Amino acid sequence: MQSALIPAALGFVLTGAIRLANGRARGPYVAAAAVALSFVAVYFLIVGIPPHP
Repeated sequence: MQSALIPAALGFVLTGAIRLANGRARGPYVAAAAVALSFVAVYFLIVGIPPHP
């Protein structure tokens, strides 16, 4: 059974980290990247890292 709690929590953490890392000027603009990063991170946590040839 998969939960939506892990992606939501990871999205909140990554949003804060990205905003903090990019400062006051660019932080809000690049915080939307946290959604994509949390999706990729949760995908790798649930499915696993695909093998490389």
